[in-house]
Amino acid sequence: MIDLELIVPDGWVQIPAGTDHDGERARIIDGLVRRHLPAGTDETGPWPRALRREITAAVDEASRHQARSVLLPIGDFDGVRLPGSLVIAVVEDVEEGTAPEQLFASVLAGAGPDGTYLEIGGSQAIRVSSVTTAGPAERRTPARQVRYHIAHPRVPGAYGLVTFTAISDGDVEAEPVQAAVLMFDAIIGTLRWEEETAPAAPVVQEAPEAPVEILAEKPTEVILATAPPAPARRSLLRHPVTLGVVLALAIMSGTGGLVARHAASAAEPEEGNRASTADVRILVGAASVCPALTAPRLAGQIMVASNFGGQPVAAMRDGGATGVAALTPAQWQENIPWDGAQITDRKASVTALAHHMCRLFGQARMVDLDDDPWRVALAAHRLGMEPVLAAGGVPGEADDYVRTVERYANWYALQPGFTGHAASPVPTAAPTPGDTVVPVPEAYVTAIAAAGKTCPDMPPARIAAQIMATSGFDPDKLGEAGEQGIAQFPPTVWARNVKAAPGRSPWDPDVAIPALGRTMCRMIKNNGGYGAALAAFTRGDREASVTGLTVRVSEAQTTYAKDLRLQPVRQPAPKPSASASPSASPSPSPTAARPQPTAPARTNQPAVKAAGSSGSAYGPYFVLNFGTGMCVDVPGYAAGPVDGPVHQFPCAKTGEDNQEWTFEPRAADAEGYQLYWIRNADDRYCIDPPGTGSVDPGTSLNETNCFDADNQHFRLEPRLTSGGFAYYWLRNTASGLCLDVPGSADAGPATRLALSPCQSNDDHEWALVQKSEW
Repeated sequence: MIDLELIVPDGWVQIPAGTDHDGERARIIDGLVRRHLPAGTDETGPWPRALRREITAAVDEASRHQARSVLLPIGDFDGVRLPGSLVIAVVEDVEEGTAPEQLFASVLAGAGPDGTYLEIGGSQAIRVSSVTTAGPAERRTPARQVRYHIAHPRVPGAYGLVTFTAISDGDVEAEPVQAAVLMFDAIIGTLRWEEETAPAAPVVQEAPEAPVEILAEKPTEVILATAPPAPARRSLLRHPVTLGVVLALAIMSGTGGLVARHAASAAEPEEGNRASTADVRILVGAASVCPALTAPRLAGQIMVASNFGGQPVAAMRDGGATGVAALTPAQWQENIPWDGAQITDRKASVTALAHHMCRLFGQARMVDLDDDPWRVALAAHRLGMEPVLAAGGVPGEADDYVRTVERYANWYALQPGFTGHAASPVPTAAPTPGDTVVPVPEAYVTAIAAAGKTCPDMPPARIAAQIMATSGFDPDKLGEAGEQGIAQFPPTVWARNVKAAPGRSPWDPDVAIPALGRTMCRMIKNNGGYGAALAAFTRGDREASVTGLTVRVSEAQTTYAKDLRLQPVRQPAPKPSASASPSASPSPSPTAARPQPTAPARTNQPAVKAAGSSGSAYGPYFVLNFGTGMCVDVPGYAAGPVDGPVHQFPCAKTGEDNQEWTFEPRAADAEGYQLYWIRNADDRYCIDPPGTGSVDPGTSLNETNCFDADNQHFRLEPRLTSGGFAYYWLRNTASGLCLDVPGSADAGPATRLALSPCQSNDDHEWALVQKSEW
């Protein structure tokens, strides 16, 4: 039997799942609710009863997914109330063709910039971050989810799945949510594999109860403990616990309820040498190696090591240290960042230091020391971990080094160009209009075209125009207020809107350009228009005057709208003729509308009814809507992210896109209808309603990994024929609802698809068209 071991902080509550623990589960939930009741609240009142029901329902949902236990962080972590849940699974019996290497590659391809390779405990792993949005149909709170897939280092085919879901009060980029994810990334560094001959009961050391304070009258507010957390204790968490269950802590973190505090460093800032634009870029990129690092922290170390010179200062040359980061030969050999790297190369040296410090930070998290893990890591870098452990913290001989690095780091955090939690300096005035609109460099055309597909308010021409007006397409530009790279992201805007991950940097155009599209779309929605969003992006204030910049962008957009390279070959699908249009002709007759027991006349169509439950996939097809003339689409032009939205967009009849779908037979229902997965040909994800069962009308659709024991089966019900194409209702069998474009055949591009009650004279009819048929 294979198990995962993690170290979690005190203050986590374990609620057993499964029918064998009904009594114990009820006792734990009742005690949890009682401890957190505001003074004077009736224990039998309506909201305590509702709270018990909600937590019980969440655990019951986990039980239906074969979970053994649910863990919720009820105590504090470094002074932060953690709004989330932790779930774990171990897969030992892997089906043929789904070995971890292939699975990881598939998941990573679908994750795009939100996924990355890394190593955990000596094993190959990937990290994927995603956001689940809220809506009335989904009845869930916005959350950020981080999933780790970790291959077993010794058992072929086995791998672990560890998921942390951080609940928000509406803003998934809020500081408490980011702090919760940072905590989880630190916990995952403690992962160890264990192989046992017999299962042992899960053991979680409960922290002693601490006095609590209810922060507001609303019963959904976060509960903040007054006592500091005790040192971490070892908890053995065992499988099977499934992924993706958003758990009951959401109940305790309602609107306005996310509160966090961070201990401020006692070290006063000490002015360091100014870092060049090239060095700032290196530091920001290297700091993305792990969440524990920041560019100011690395800058503080480089300042102490070499004053940003080429070689170490005299006090840092012991052990044969060399290079800008003052690494010893052993440290360099253990952390060489790429083949052929030389320690004299500034980027290689700083990146190696970043890898080294991430490893030490992970070790510092694991040891039972009453000191800040970053300080422990700094001391271990200077002396080694053994002297630090022997001293029970930062030894006296390393104290001066640690404090000096901290002081420099605090100063660099205040300087333009360094990302982090410190506020950036007030930006200077926006650029003034110029006379020349330079052509979009060929190297950036693909990224700009893809970014311009994020939302209708930021088409490719506007993306290109904003980049031209702010950076002139210069990927190395460092603005006067610290704006970075080709998209000129202010540091605080980048930190607030782009999730940190290894290799993700505003200096990388392939990362920054898509991030600009997503960020501006979000800001336009939040600020009520492009002008206000541009002011919020560049000046940090939606009310700021950016008239000159707005005019410059508008001028450039007019020019770039004529650039055919930014306009994929997308022609709206031909509307049905007047005699066949929904508005001009009566609805299909009962005879025409009745589902047919055989496949349509076109031989390339999937079977409507079939005796078998499996077979070869049909397609791929464009899925064309009769009413809107648009096709089922995934945002962007390549593989979409797991759990990403599915919407409609003008059909890319001749261009390259991600609009083709296969229909894969999976089962037959009681009426003889063939049931299908609708699977994207690029990312191999299936159209999926939230959850695993029936959903309410109006529920928005995503795409995710394909499962039979889910609600992903659709059947085809022929409705009408127009222009030589047969049109179907695509009915979801779990809910009985049909694939729908919200509205009445008048929805525009990028409208997210949903499930609605099936009805004629709407936009529920879809044709399956192969590319050769356009």
